[in-house]
Amino acid sequence: MAEKLAQKGWPALLNYYANEFADPETGAKPTNEKEFQLITTKIASAPCWKQGAKAIPGDQINGWEDFRQKGMHNSAPQAYKKHWGGKFPTPSGKFEFVSGALRKVLEDHSAKYNSTPDQILEACHYTARGIKGWMPHYEEPLRHGDAAQFPFLFIDHKSRLNREGRSANLPWMQEFKKCDAGDRSWGDVLKINPADAKTLGLKDNDLVEITSPAGTIVTEIKVWEGVGPGTVAKAYGQGHWAYGQVAAKEYGKVPRGGNNNEILIDDYDRLSGTSCRNGGFTRVSIKKVSKII
Repeated sequence: MAEKLAQKGWPALLNYYANEFADPETGAKPTNEKEFQLITTKIASAPCWKQGAKAIPGDQINGWEDFRQKGMHNSAPQAYKKHWGGKFPTPSGKFEFVSGALRKVLEDHSAKYNSTPDQILEACHYTARGIKGWMPHYEEPLRHGDAAQFPFLFIDHKSRLNREGRSANLPWMQEFKKCDAGDRSWGDVLKINPADAKTLGLKDNDLVEITSPAGTIVTEIKVWEGVGPGTVAKAYGQGHWAYGQVAAKEYGKVPRGGNNNEILIDDYDRLSGTSCRNGGFTRVSIKKVSKII
């Protein structure tokens, strides 16, 4: 709606939003383009703008000097030696190289299931055993898919223009998609290194199937040196077929590219609960096709 109104000029916008915008200081409604712009600017930037009787939470900045004093973070600075002398919030009350809290969690959890901490770590796909399990250490990344069958690591990177996929039906997002590294406007591409493309006999704009242990999607190829050999990358957010007339190539029938969710494995880091999505944990195979399946 806003896009169509904007094309008709500010009078249409003013007429549509007249009852929704008022000067936060005077309560006056806009009567012309200049007042409309001034009021919307005040609403967006006023530090004391209220919602009912409750102020919007967040930093309240009173001018440039106040901003310089507070900077990006305005929490109280850490006091030097504040936690020295046995005042750390740890089970031992001391600085711990070995996490007593993590050890307790693992021991309590294993006791609950008549197991051992090592068995819990193994079930959660960690390689550490014993004391190493609750101290800082390196863990080899977990990859889903056999390397022989799925030779490429798939990187699910995020667009600078998209908000969790919800911007795909906006023309400006599709037009400026080329601002994402290696991408192009009004399309969806899988970026592949030139050496890998040559081995597979692929060139720009070829249509390919991307298959993982979870599923298959289809999109075009972009030969690009920005990804390393053995790795392919594709921005998250495209592949809608019924989200809107812009998001889909043909609404209800043909998606604009592929949906990364179709090939990503639903997995999580078991200790932190963090989802595992972006860093090449899913392996894929690439095959040239002649049309969208």
